[in-house]
Amino acid sequence: MDPATDPGVRAEPAERETFAVRFGSQGVLGLGGAPHDSLRLVGKGTLEVTADTLVVRGRKPRPFLRGLAQEHVFALADIHDVVGNGTTLRFALPSSTGASRFVLCETADAAQTQRLLDRLPRAMTPQFAVDQAERSEFHQRLARLTRAPRVTPALVAINALVFVLMAFAGAGIVVPDGEVAIRWGANFGPLTMGDGQWWRLLTATFIHFGIFHLALNMWALINAGLLTERLYGAGRFLLLYLFAGLTGSMASLLWNPDVNSAGASGAIFGVFGGMLAFVLSPRNGVPRSIIAEHRNSTLLFVGYNLFYGAAHAGIDNAAHVGGLLGGFLIGLLLARPLDDRRLAGAGGARLLGVGAAAIAALALLVQPLLHPRDAVRAGQAYELAMLDFQAREALAIKATSDALALASPNTHATDLAAARALQRDALPRWTELGRQVASPRLPAGDARAHTQALLSRYVDGRRRYCDLLARSVLEGKPALQVEAQAAAADAEAAVTALNAENK
Repeated sequence: MDPATDPGVRAEPAERETFAVRFGSQGVLGLGGAPHDSLRLVGKGTLEVTADTLVVRGRKPRPFLRGLAQEHVFALADIHDVVGNGTTLRFALPSSTGASRFVLCETADAAQTQRLLDRLPRAMTPQFAVDQAERSEFHQRLARLTRAPRVTPALVAINALVFVLMAFAGAGIVVPDGEVAIRWGANFGPLTMGDGQWWRLLTATFIHFGIFHLALNMWALINAGLLTERLYGAGRFLLLYLFAGLTGSMASLLWNPDVNSAGASGAIFGVFGGMLAFVLSPRNGVPRSIIAEHRNSTLLFVGYNLFYGAAHAGIDNAAHVGGLLGGFLIGLLLARPLDDRRLAGAGGARLLGVGAAAIAALALLVQPLLHPRDAVRAGQAYELAMLDFQAREALAIKATSDALALASPNTHATDLAAARALQRDALPRWTELGRQVASPRLPAGDARAHTQALLSRYVDGRRRYCDLLARSVLEGKPALQVEAQAAAADAEAAVTALNAENK
């Protein structure tokens, strides 16, 4: 594709001028770098402009080695389709094959970007000129017809505030505490479904597991939310965000009913889905160049994150998919054409109608969660039992220790006091703990059934130890002490097996 022959008007200083820029990301040890342009450059580099040439210097990534230095020299007259925005600069390169070639880089600041724009040619290919005019008109229309985003900054602030409050409550800043997150409203299946705490479907979208989880989600929300909110308007955008968050939480439970899930990623995927729905709808009048840009960037974001989630444990891809589909579908209903006449007609009545449809859809989606299979109910009951197992076990151990502390090898009265304390304080705690562990009837194929059996064996051993030791004193049967020691040994053997299983 040949650029226009007239390079346009530009500054023609004779001096050589060099600009420090940054190309695609280098990655760690040269691995996982992300070149963003046709020259495949990463990291720090320079653009050197003279009266007649442009010299591009940078490095190509090499695993475990310093990037390989590269230098490319182009005639200034061959550079075309130059565009800059903030600290981003992009320009097209000459091509002998007709394929599109370009350089994309980050400058130090907007002033440097403008300086480069002044020194580079203004030549544009016909299609690029049309695309630029469409983009300019679209953004002017967007600025004229829509308000500055308010919901997106508010959502970021709420998420950050919740994280700070949870950190003070002991949730952890870098390494999260899952039990604290559950107390604050994480989407823990056994409580959400098993105990009817359905509000967790929503509160979980404002809870994050550590500062890095929060930072990545808020970065994605800002990048997608600011534009999407302007496209839909504040009320519609908030409805889209909340609906996608709820569908993401529901999908998470449908995929894994025992999950302890939290984070805004389901809602954020919904924002990307809503953006895609808006730009793909022909009635909204989005220019072709804008459609291509946001379609490709959204599909890249979604595809990369779903692939990364499938390859790494601990990432809730079900919430991502549920949020994406929820945002896309409700986005199709909420999208409004960006022109003065039709925008005025897209009022509150339609928003209420879409809201009612959203509620009906959520009521339909929740039905499988309201009527889970017996195996799911048993698994959730087991997870609930495990949620406070350690706290209950600690109380039982303390009651046992306190009772045994009353015993004396020389005074029969204190032996009686110890035996009574074992029966009164320790034995009921071990008995109740055993019932709590054993009552969920996990199916034979459940991977947790073996762990449940070992825990039941451990608790029962401790229960029998307390019972037999107390009876040996109260009933005057010293021989029962031998059986009590055997019960204690059985409990310790179960603990050893559990520790080996968890390694």
